[in-house]
Amino acid sequence: MLDKLPAELQLKVLSFLRLWDLHQVQLISKSWNALFIAHQNPIHRNASYVHGLIPSPNVFLEKAIETSPRGSTDGVIDWKMFVQRKVKMENNWQGREQPSVRVLSSSGSTVHRIKIDENRGLVITTLEHGGVVVNDLDKNEVLWSLPQSHVVDYAHCEYDAGFLVFTGQTGNLEVWRLADDFDDTPGPLESQPEEEQIRASDSAGEQYQSNTSRGHFRAWALMQPPATTRASRFVYPTLIAVGQTQAFLWDIITGRLIITIDNIDGMVDGEPLGRIKYVEFNKNYVVICGSNQLRIFANRPQSTLLYHITSSSQRHVPFSVELAKLVDEQHDNAPNMVPIPLTWRKNNPMAKGAPKSFSDDHYRRALLGNDDFVAAHFSPCGSNLVCMRSTGKILLIKNIERVVRGEMALTNSAVQIDLHPDQKYITATYLAVGVGRIAVATGAGIFVISLNDGDGHFTFQRQPADSIGLLSPFPHIRICQAPCFYKRGLLRELSCLQITATALYVTWAVDDRVAEDRVTLQSMWATAIQNHLVEEEHDGDHGDVFSQDIEAAHSADLHPPLFEDHDDLLPDLQSVDSSDDEGWVGIGGITVVALDFLPV
Repeated sequence: MLDKLPAELQLKVLSFLRLWDLHQVQLISKSWNALFIAHQNPIHRNASYVHGLIPSPNVFLEKAIETSPRGSTDGVIDWKMFVQRKVKMENNWQGREQPSVRVLSSSGSTVHRIKIDENRGLVITTLEHGGVVVNDLDKNEVLWSLPQSHVVDYAHCEYDAGFLVFTGQTGNLEVWRLADDFDDTPGPLESQPEEEQIRASDSAGEQYQSNTSRGHFRAWALMQPPATTRASRFVYPTLIAVGQTQAFLWDIITGRLIITIDNIDGMVDGEPLGRIKYVEFNKNYVVICGSNQLRIFANRPQSTLLYHITSSSQRHVPFSVELAKLVDEQHDNAPNMVPIPLTWRKNNPMAKGAPKSFSDDHYRRALLGNDDFVAAHFSPCGSNLVCMRSTGKILLIKNIERVVRGEMALTNSAVQIDLHPDQKYITATYLAVGVGRIAVATGAGIFVISLNDGDGHFTFQRQPADSIGLLSPFPHIRICQAPCFYKRGLLRELSCLQITATALYVTWAVDDRVAEDRVTLQSMWATAIQNHLVEEEHDGDHGDVFSQDIEAAHSADLHPPLFEDHDDLLPDLQSVDSSDDEGWVGIGGITVVALDFLPV
């Protein structure tokens, strides 16, 4: 009957259908097929809108191409090609087709942290032994750098909207801005850069003179926290740094300290926050991960604690997802991205009793400690919160604002993902969150979690959930593993992982000899710390020292190695401390490797 309608009405009906439904309609008859051929542009433009690829069905193709991720629409000349490119890239992410591996060797061989600006085509790295390097993402060449003499070893860095922030020599936070973004307006009135920072800026400008100044930075500000800080985060226009008792927030444009949150480590439910692990924030909330609790504060002057989750309890979540079988080897014919079968479980969040322990052995339980929250990120839309525990478990919280306000219970809004349920002593190393996707690195592999929830994210074909999963807040989760990044020693030592709309960026050793050396180093450290702990346990009179070493070993699993008070174990290695890094030691050979999901 629909085929008797005028073409305008037929197109109106089709404008509400998704791609797989459109394909079925086209196969119904010759007349429907003829309609698709005659009107393929409006049909595919409407499909782009239905799938969230464009903000309005009235968007012109040129605008859609202009606002798409860099490289994702190369060669597109009509709406059908536009959709096809998007589908192919999504298939790469979901493991249905294969992404490609690219080595960005110009970043050097001692990379520690990575930041990516795909729109400008920039790769920004800090190095193990000091320095900042800015590279061309496409040409794989150095555009600008700062020397080792100016940047501390293992410097943590943040980047957003053309501003680069990294740890300074004295624990301050240096702020640099892309040279192309400078104009005639005055710089910050407060927190102005000091003379040494200005000299380094001028020297780098002279060293890398060019006609465009592309990728060049200039000194902008120097933020000096009133107290020692352990973690920092920058989301334009706000920079936050967190110490053990206070959090400080600055406006990056004016350089002014705008908010101080006091007493962040006060007693809640009979325990303090614990050792600072990570900080995250958005316009409404500040999230601080401590070894005992995850706490959420109001992002405003005279801030108060709004919500908290204890690390010791895992009885919050009624829905859990477990990975059925992991890829546990790397070989020449291994695919770069593999979908992993999932098992959904329904738990009873109100059940009483102690949470499941890792082992009945007292020593091992003490060594592992609580399954503390070590990282957290808001989704780009701000409605979801992704939390990572030290064992690699991922807690997904939907509608976090409603949970914090008490309008929705955590038990009705959360899903826990156990990436390696049969490997209890694997630990987490890094968490990165993009639009509709989460990247996680643990000692067992690198994983990409696609939420497929329509949250500003294109999904061509949703992962069918079983009867339990359909009841959960995230029913269409799909998880893939990247076997091209599988080597236990390197995974434990991985220092950075970034996710964008088109790629994963990982600190990795591409030389097998370097990888073997680092695995050997990991084994040396693990043996040394275990022997040291066993000796002190048998002495019987070192309770305080033993507990400190337990915490250090627990951190070592997360951020390998080296830690204070253990210099005698591996005397040739030197400890460093920088921003939210627990302390890192390296022997070189680590560069940036990209897993590229762009359609070919």
